[in-house]
Amino acid sequence: MLNLRWGGGHARARAAQGCTIVGRGRAGVDPGQPDAAWLGRSEGNTDTRWGEHARDGLRRGGCGAAPGQPAPAPAYVAPGAPTSPPTEDAAAKDLATKFAAFIKCEEGRKDPNLHYCALTRLSQDPIWTPGQPVSYAGLSVLVKTGADLKKSLAEPPSLAVLHLGPTSAKLQNLGAATSPDQKATVTTLQKSMAGELKEAPVLPASVTGSWKGEVHSGRSPLKLDRLFADLTAATPTRLFRTDTLYGAVFVVVETQPDGQRFSVFPVGAGIQ
Repeated sequence: MLNLRWGGGHARARAAQGCTIVGRGRAGVDPGQPDAAWLGRSEGNTDTRWGEHARDGLRRGGCGAAPGQPAPAPAYVAPGAPTSPPTEDAAAKDLATKFAAFIKCEEGRKDPNLHYCALTRLSQDPIWTPGQPVSYAGLSVLVKTGADLKKSLAEPPSLAVLHLGPTSAKLQNLGAATSPDQKATVTTLQKSMAGELKEAPVLPASVTGSWKGEVHSGRSPLKLDRLFADLTAATPTRLFRTDTLYGAVFVVVETQPDGQRFSVFPVGAGIQ
């Protein structure tokens, strides 16, 4: 029996000739998997038929019923997926508006903060989680209470890793980039999120080796909503997934005693 979860297979509903199809086949693919495969996966389940069928429906030009034909079936709803409207996250939307005021993400722009474009799309895109545990390398910056957002993003970012499974996650902060390989990792991740790389980012083994195996232990439960997921942690921690011009990016917002920490993880940098 096909087993789909909202976080893994139930992506944004798309309109195709007046009909709603649930499915997704572009940015944000499980590393090493075909871009349809993750749509129908859950942990321990390799049935990808739903994702393939959804994309096939889009390729054929929608699912409106032809004259004399039965009406199309309702859009698939994953078992356990929220059926109520998305929960409004007014604070996240307010933050996105503030970031968008100085981060210019339009195609062709050369904004120095282009790699932080995901911050301008908080709580706007549907959340999903990978069918199998994946570690995503990323960049992290602390915005202290009352500090200027633009100046805070100009500070050198630290390195972080998001260990993400279908219904659980763990955030690992690696600290400031001090070694040559760590600094190279920061540059590669920035270029990846700014659309300056033609292929998926390749990170130094000396850096990725520092978290090898971490994805398989210590993850905490996620509470999934339609546009975000809350991580069970010592401080309030919320996970978003965003669609940027240059690919999907996970964003983690941590509320800390001295401010908020924003971490961005390009999906293309995921390692299984």
